[in-house]
Order: sequence, then C-alpha cells, then structure tokens
Amino acid sequence: MSLRDAATAYLDAAVRQDCGFTRAMTVREELFAWCTSPTMTSYGDLGGPTVLTAEQAGGEEEQCVPFRMTSTESRDGSMQAGEQPWSLCFVSTPVGWRVANQGQG
Repeated sequence: MSLRDAATAYLDAAVRQDCGFTRAMTVREELFAWCTSPTMTSYGDLGGPTVLTAEQAGGEEEQCVPFRMTSTESRDGSMQAGEQPWSLCFVSTPVGWRVANQGQG
C-alpha cells in the first residue's frame, strides 16, 4: 500500500469513526485516533509528503502528509469546531505505513 493510499484509508476511517481501523493504523495506542472528542467530519486537499529525518522526528524518519480537515469541537476546548490544516506523519513498519504523529499545520 502506498503512503497516499494509507493516508486516504486512515482519513476515510476517521470520518466514518471506524475506531478499530484508526487505532490499528497508529504505532502507539496513546495517539489520537478521532474516536471520541473531537471527531473528524470531513477532509480534503491531501498534499504530497514531507520527509522528516530521524533527527528531526526524534526517532525514526517520518513522512508527513498535509490536508485540510473539518472536526467537531473537543470537550476540553483545545480544538475548535470547523476547518483547519492538519497533517499525519507516517513511519514505515513491517506491516505497512502507520501513523506515528499528527498535528496542526
């Protein structure tokens, strides 16, 4: 599966709130999986990857895919409802691409 295919599969699952899939697609259980608050309601403008070296990423090399997403507001108020830029950072694992990090921008 290509990186773009993995990112699209993850994002489609997040919008459908397929928590089993989004959690399985992350390298650590504590990573945000869009299963509670907030939830992702749509996404678009999936861009090409940016490579972060292992030194920049603080561990393994990561490939980050930018996009725009719309989400609900988080319960704690740390994320407002609406559209914003976001990115998913993936690492290559023996079982394919997995989300290692994500965040705004």
